[in-house]
Amino acid sequence: MKKNWKSALLLPVLLLILLLLSACGKQEPPAASPDPAPTAAPAPTAAPVPDETPVPADTRYLRYDVTEEAQFDLSYRDHSFGANELILLGEEKKGGKLLLVPLAGGEERELKLDKAYRQVAVGNGCIWLGYQMELTCITPDGQQTLSLTFPEVIEDLLCDETGRLYVAHRNSLTLVSNAGETESIPLPQGFTGGTLWRLGSGEVAVYASRVKGEVDRLQRVSSGELLPVDTGNVSIGVFAAGDTAEDFFFVGWSFNQQLSEASQVYRFSGGRYAPIFDLAGAGREGRLRDLRQDGEDFLLLYEGEGETGLLRLSSSGVEKKILTVARLNNNHFVSDLISRYNREQQEYYLVNRSYGSDTEEELERLELSILAGDKPDLLDTMLTNPQVYGTRGLLRDLYPMIDADPAISREDLVPSVLRALEAENGELYQMWPEFSLWTSAEPKVYVGDAENWTLEDMVRICEENPDLTLFGNLGQGARSLLNFTLTGVMERFADFETGELRFDTPEFAEYLRFIAEMTQRGRDYSGGDMLLFSSFFYSVGDFARGIADAEARGLQFTGYPCSGGTGHRCAGEISFAIVEGTGNEEAAWAFIRWFLSEEVQEELEWLPMRRSVLEARLETLENGTPETTVTRFVDPVAAAAGESSETVTYTYPAVPGMTEEEYAIVRRLLNGVEGIYQDTVTDPCYWIICEECAPLLRDERSAEDTAKAIQERLSGFYSRLPE
Repeated sequence: MKKNWKSALLLPVLLLILLLLSACGKQEPPAASPDPAPTAAPAPTAAPVPDETPVPADTRYLRYDVTEEAQFDLSYRDHSFGANELILLGEEKKGGKLLLVPLAGGEERELKLDKAYRQVAVGNGCIWLGYQMELTCITPDGQQTLSLTFPEVIEDLLCDETGRLYVAHRNSLTLVSNAGETESIPLPQGFTGGTLWRLGSGEVAVYASRVKGEVDRLQRVSSGELLPVDTGNVSIGVFAAGDTAEDFFFVGWSFNQQLSEASQVYRFSGGRYAPIFDLAGAGREGRLRDLRQDGEDFLLLYEGEGETGLLRLSSSGVEKKILTVARLNNNHFVSDLISRYNREQQEYYLVNRSYGSDTEEELERLELSILAGDKPDLLDTMLTNPQVYGTRGLLRDLYPMIDADPAISREDLVPSVLRALEAENGELYQMWPEFSLWTSAEPKVYVGDAENWTLEDMVRICEENPDLTLFGNLGQGARSLLNFTLTGVMERFADFETGELRFDTPEFAEYLRFIAEMTQRGRDYSGGDMLLFSSFFYSVGDFARGIADAEARGLQFTGYPCSGGTGHRCAGEISFAIVEGTGNEEAAWAFIRWFLSEEVQEELEWLPMRRSVLEARLETLENGTPETTVTRFVDPVAAAAGESSETVTYTYPAVPGMTEEEYAIVRRLLNGVEGIYQDTVTDPCYWIICEECAPLLRDERSAEDTAKAIQERLSGFYSRLPE
């Protein structure tokens, strides 16, 4: 097994990648191409998991279930709750319609409308409708009684408990009486109006869709004046009034909450907020539109596909346990998995405890909080080193938990990947639900039929062929060269047992000179042979396409240059560890056991960690793979951070069934996985070396001085964790 150098080096090194890299983690290239490929990643961006907030001692986190349900045949546009009635505004091909739904039971009524109105509000004996800058008032029978036009577009409508109408514009509020008299109230500078809410005091408040400057996001209207409501800088999604003006409920952190996200419902009171239950019990698909307290229950309005639904959620009286997940990233793959677990499981609920990813103080805060006893239950190990934490007694060895669980065994997991996840002491501190296989293919004309090769082999081949480049025009330059040539030989320059570093040796200086020469060859590249074709396999279909393509090009999967072994690596975007000493270790294991179950594993997109599921997929290779279209994010790091949703679509042609020889290659690659792929994104040693190589590649520093600088820089760090 390839050992992890970072257990010998030191945690503060992580600062470098935290400062310079996105929080998502390693970028994923399109699968199944033996060519150097642009980065991309599957799966949609998940809504961020909210940060954990401590729950007051007198608050019980309970499970809520659906006790009543109603669906309405209506394409949702807007709604308004009256005292005893729900008014639904819908959209049709010609005009629109209203559904008047009694909350206490009874027959609903339908009113046809002459145009597709956008807003609705229930007044005293009337219904207000908004369309662009026009306001119309009708009776419950549909008779128009009033019409007004405003100089600004209408953003929202709401009536207070007296029946007075509030009209929100982007720059002002308009108050309208039943007789049509109006009063305008300007909004604060830097405050963009968008949403109106009824407060527990019966007053109406406007919530800013955008704030520029020092302005409270929630402003209540009192006697014609705007008074700020302290929300503690909470960015509120769906809102429900509580008992007073500054006591309310809200769901999530944005207005685009999907029921499938199983979001938490928070109560804001006394200047702080805390989760009180979650929507996992809703069990429906659709966008959440409103939440309304109704005695001890909550009414939940949602927009489904072509219909609108209303649910009554009632407390089961059963308390749920909240488990915290420490994270130094906003990896959307992790968020997706957490959201699914929360949606499907009712005994536990996972919440995110974010430590940020931009400063050394945030990394230190994670370590010090664990040492001080303020421990999370689970650790998302991306941008951390589970071996370092585990060997110091901070993480639970998962092997005894696997051995004691009748639902799973070590034999149920892919053996080569399981070995790669082990720490140097043979214990298992992390677990992946799925993985990808990373390796390298080389032209047979240079490597023959060899199943592995060394760094010296690669250097010799390049010396014998002065026109040969490693990657053609390089693409990412020295970063790519370091990633794919060091990943198999890093142990030459760092002793994993003693922590001794050997980056200032003549051997490493020779390696740096080779990298400098190959960088220059890449810059001069104008066509010709390349030696390294990095290959990434995310699915069994990728094996079919990648192996067929490699054979057509005369390539051999020799792997990354290594010091003995195969040169094949595995990578995982999702990795969890269980923190020791919380008292919730068994509950945390329930989450890992869940994502290793066959039911979950069968739905994963990448190569599954469960061997039976992987074997079933491998059997399909005998029959070939059909033409496949895959949509991936152009920039997965930006997508994970919610900054870009741009995608690109790849269409892979159909591939005939594999021959026995091709199938044997697949088996050789999978069985030959011997370590975790590391690079300038996931491993600080690579980044430090890459950064220190910059002057060398500009001919501003010698290889010997560069090697010395790397040695000094890496040697200057020390661990904050006890030995």
